[in-house]
Amino acid sequence: MATFSKPCCLIAEDQALIALALEASLEDAGIGIAGPFGSCVEALSWVEHATPALSILDYKLQDGPCTDLAKTLLGRGVPVIIYSGFPHDPETPPELRDVTWLEKPVDPASLLEVVERFAPSLAGHTPRRRIDTLASFRVTFAKELLDLHFPIASVEVRHARDADRALRAAELRFSRRYGVDWRTRADVREIEAV
Repeated sequence: MATFSKPCCLIAEDQALIALALEASLEDAGIGIAGPFGSCVEALSWVEHATPALSILDYKLQDGPCTDLAKTLLGRGVPVIIYSGFPHDPETPPELRDVTWLEKPVDPASLLEVVERFAPSLAGHTPRRRIDTLASFRVTFAKELLDLHFPIASVEVRHARDADRALRAAELRFSRRYGVDWRTRADVREIEAV
């Protein structure tokens, strides 16, 4: 379990690609992340020992609606943002009617505006990285056969903080482009700075 010396944002999202995208967007803004948690039980387990400055919850998680998790967080004074594909409608549980509800997808800049509006303590910890201090990388996904690599796809990632983040971003883009995890079509990834 991660401990934080500064305020953090709890993410509860059961869709891996969406969770990774949320995590990357917030981390790139300098915000510490608790999670992402795929279920209410996992998130509540973390919340037993810590309190985030803000929470972003998908309405439906692996083990059902996030209502109990949201109630626990709201009871501690933690702002809750529901980030869901489900619309905010009259059938929304009463506990969630007054929380901020964002329907997926939301562009990262708009999400950061909402985060900073509801959690000023996080806004003070969001250094804006200068674009010219970030690096660009090319990630090539390849099939390996007899110790030879046959390229399947190549993804260029601009403005990445480091090679690990570039790999994560490239994996997300590969999945979006081809509709499958990169491991189903390729065996290896090769990264180079460009």
